[in-house]
Amino acid sequence: MTIINKRNLFFLISVWLLSTLLPAQNVTISTPRTQLLLSAPNGGTPEQLYYGSRTSDADIRSICETARGRNAYPVYGMGYPCETALSVRHADGNLTLQMAVIGVKETRLTEENATLTVIELKDKVYPFFVNICYKAWQDADVIETWTEIRHEEKKPVQLQQFASAYLPVRRGNVWLAHLSGAWANEGQLCQEALQPGMKVIKNTDGVRNSQSAHAEVMFSLDGKPQENAGRVIGAALCYSGNYKLRIDTQEDDWHHFLAGINEENSWYNLKKEEVFRTPALALTYSDEGMSGCSRKFHQWARLHKLANGNTPRKILLNSWEGVYFDINEQGMDQMMGDIAAMGGELFVMDDGWFGDKYPRKNDSYALGDWTVDKTKLPGGLQSLLDNAQKHGIRFGIWLEPEMANTKSELYEKHPEWIIKAPEREVVCARGGTQVVLDLSNPQVQDFIVQTVDELMNSYPDIDYIKWDANMSIITQGSQYLTKDNQSHLNIEYHRGFENVCRRIRASYPQLTIQACASGGGRVNYGVLPYFDEFWTSDNTDALQRIYIQWGTSYFFPAIGMGAHISASPNHQTSRSVPLKFRIDVAMSGRLGMEIHPKDMTEAEKALCRNAIAEYKTIRPVVQFGDIYRLLSPYDKQGAASLMYVSPEKDKAVFYWWKTEHFCNRHLPRVKMAGLAPDKYYKVHELNRIDTEPLKFEGKSFSGAYLNDNGLEIPSTHRVEPSKQNEYASRVLYLEEVTSSSSDNRITQCPPLRVLCLGNSITRHEYKADIEWFSKWGMAASKEENDYCHQLEKMLSQNRPGTVVTPLNIAYWERNLNCSIDSLIGAHTTDKDVIVIRLGENVQDKEAFKSGILRLVEYCKRKADKVVITGCFWKDDEKERAIINAAHMHGLTYIPIDWIDRLYDSRPKVGDTLYDIHGKPYTVTKDFIIAHPNDEGMKKIAEMIYQALI
Repeated sequence: MTIINKRNLFFLISVWLLSTLLPAQNVTISTPRTQLLLSAPNGGTPEQLYYGSRTSDADIRSICETARGRNAYPVYGMGYPCETALSVRHADGNLTLQMAVIGVKETRLTEENATLTVIELKDKVYPFFVNICYKAWQDADVIETWTEIRHEEKKPVQLQQFASAYLPVRRGNVWLAHLSGAWANEGQLCQEALQPGMKVIKNTDGVRNSQSAHAEVMFSLDGKPQENAGRVIGAALCYSGNYKLRIDTQEDDWHHFLAGINEENSWYNLKKEEVFRTPALALTYSDEGMSGCSRKFHQWARLHKLANGNTPRKILLNSWEGVYFDINEQGMDQMMGDIAAMGGELFVMDDGWFGDKYPRKNDSYALGDWTVDKTKLPGGLQSLLDNAQKHGIRFGIWLEPEMANTKSELYEKHPEWIIKAPEREVVCARGGTQVVLDLSNPQVQDFIVQTVDELMNSYPDIDYIKWDANMSIITQGSQYLTKDNQSHLNIEYHRGFENVCRRIRASYPQLTIQACASGGGRVNYGVLPYFDEFWTSDNTDALQRIYIQWGTSYFFPAIGMGAHISASPNHQTSRSVPLKFRIDVAMSGRLGMEIHPKDMTEAEKALCRNAIAEYKTIRPVVQFGDIYRLLSPYDKQGAASLMYVSPEKDKAVFYWWKTEHFCNRHLPRVKMAGLAPDKYYKVHELNRIDTEPLKFEGKSFSGAYLNDNGLEIPSTHRVEPSKQNEYASRVLYLEEVTSSSSDNRITQCPPLRVLCLGNSITRHEYKADIEWFSKWGMAASKEENDYCHQLEKMLSQNRPGTVVTPLNIAYWERNLNCSIDSLIGAHTTDKDVIVIRLGENVQDKEAFKSGILRLVEYCKRKADKVVITGCFWKDDEKERAIINAAHMHGLTYIPIDWIDRLYDSRPKVGDTLYDIHGKPYTVTKDFIIAHPNDEGMKKIAEMIYQALI
């Protein structure tokens, strides 16, 4: 939610790529598979006519002619008796509004792959204006809607209620699903039939907004919710602050749903020519049940609402539950060595590392004083970064930048920076000294940005920040805001917070930042565009985490869901849970660890080492796949189960956990979902501890069979009697195979003819002036180690005789309008597969958007299968163009820029390469070291191989 000055031509019209005046009557807003229809007659009231699956032009005409519409944005005071979206008090005391349509505009947002429709309204008497805005994504089935409110009255107008959006839901057997909870018990699923009266879900915390309730809901239109069947509408308010969701059911045929900022004690004095923009409400629709709705939210989030949503997340160890505040250099080094030895990729040092005058020995001291405690860390942060590099992992750090302690140098210097009611004493919380900084104050915003700048400029190798926020606004008042605008605090705080986040993300786009707020207090789509992930809950107990993560998955994807293996007994519940079960739960999210490895046995470390290796195999499926929830823990049937399926439906990961422990309890057999009925899948158990494999280990089954029947999951593990316990869990990895129906054995497949279109990474001719004395993919040490030759070797295991042909077309990257047929036509003859791996050398990024589309179209005509990778050198604008081309033509998109971030994937000056005669030579040129080494080439080959098998 932002302020825009009228001089910027209300709602940034000046930067619209295309703006056309539409007939002010019927308005159609479409995503690939959903549609919203409205009526917007000039001089009349805008009305919603339909929201649901995308329909035909003929149906649209009939709906518009016959549907009974509902006011698209009801306002208070003139002929509308129900709950309203907007109410104001004019300077003359008048409380009424009467809005009429004055125009409709549609814009194509090419950069974002979306369309923007704006219905412009004006009051019939007052110079008071509202724009109802609809942003329809063309690569995700989500429509975002919000309002922009302004006026030209002489004095301020008081906004008393200002919802983002209104949605009528036809009454029937409609059920509501939403999330509730508390600290260490977040994301609890609630499902209830909607009854007459008012249902209100709201937040008043001030800083966090998803611990006790969530600003996301689903409406099941066909009775009690089902996971994979039935019509469902999903709604998510994209806001980080106080919100209010209202569902008003009175005497008519509708449930009236309104969502927006919580206006309680937050009335807003809107100045002349100021524009008040409400946060967006994201809407989606699915006829495939609650999981179908989740899949659409997840896809939208990864593409548009989660920072770096197409980059795989690292496997990390966090220090908190291992040592709490007992930070020291030797201990950190030991933890880094241990996680590196287990295959982890990142170490995060949590709270306790800072403070000079007031050392951070507990939570009562030093917030705001972001200087290293040299008593604990005499070598400073650089020593820790050096140790991380020594161990071959990345390093991250904890901050709580929005807070201070009264026992801090910051508070002593700037007591005016904290939130404090005028004429009242300071009110403290956590540790008896914690206070909240007033982010409505630009100086405070600058201080927070400067804190991060100083940290990152001094230590640019920091890879990860855990951003915490452990206090509510418990004293209402600002020392910065004027007396007549004290009610703006809760709004201005989050404007300031968003401004801080925007500035930091602009400076450090690849820095991984986690949103933590006493656990899961900031799991919302107002925050996540600036954060890569969230801490799901401070509760790491594996059994309770099944319930927490289950609820959270309704709206948020696994790639953002921090899920850690912790100690037993658990530090929150004191429950003792076997390591296998803890691993299997954590592997259903973004895998990490929250334990001191020195307290683990060698056998436990070995189990974790194996789990981390296996998670790396399934990471693309878990983090980028489609979720299918199968058996809910909330149904109390003794078990819970879900699965992720790759978009190509060639791989899947199935999870099963026993949640209740009773003798002779009969557990249901769980059907799978989302698998291609005509494909066959080989089953492999991960994290196996049993002394003998499951009966179906290594067997293959059709997707149709697994969807209809599932597999019989044993309720216990076959282990030595001394290791037997009440817990049981299974993780199954399913890979597509070609199977003989008679003996269930995998048969060999015919060879493939593969063409790899690329640049120097694919093939670079001998060039002495850059000291490249080879003629294969740069910078593999030998021909057999470049990605094309490694890919050929991988494919030939099941497809003997496969030939992979590399072709350097870097010329095309610099001449995007050249003749594609003249360039590659002769090479595409009789090819089964074409791999497009280009983009690094492109200079004209605007021309690249259309150029890559033309190249894909050409290749699609030449080969049965085409796949496309992203760039090895990260470039967000190019990556968006590649993703768009893949989506528009149904290609498998393979991100590879993460390889350089997760692995030691480039050669270094001094490394040895071999020339075309097999003689070694030493790398000295910077040009060569920008390219992938043997390890980088292997990872590229593996990613392409996984997409092809």
